[in-house]
Amino acid sequence: ALVIYAISFLAILFWLRISKILTPLIINSKALQYIADHTFGIMMHHIAGFMIIKAFFSYSKGFNFVAFKNNVWYYYFPANEEYCAWFYIAITLVIALLIDFTSRRFYATIKVLKEKK
Repeated sequence: ALVIYAISFLAILFWLRISKILTPLIINSKALQYIADHTFGIMMHHIAGFMIIKAFFSYSKGFNFVAFKNNVWYYYFPANEEYCAWFYIAITLVIALLIDFTSRRFYATIKVLKEKK
């Protein structure tokens, strides 16, 4: 039982070290900084992004509608290529950030309109 805790502790230390090494390299990246500043929005909207991509793929041959309706974890991979998972992740990130940006602008506009009253 103690081995599990030791492995977990070492894994945390490993990723802290990797983070310390990478921080100076990516600290000035505007794209990564934007992602880092909007992680809550990404977390809130990533499922919507996955569903939008799945709906887009629903027009493809071989798409399993039964699995799509019954299993939230169903993902269609064209030609059964698992490397398409990166496509899902990249597009979902863009969709989630777009939804987050739009919702922030929408609520800011409502706040300004309320203050004018």
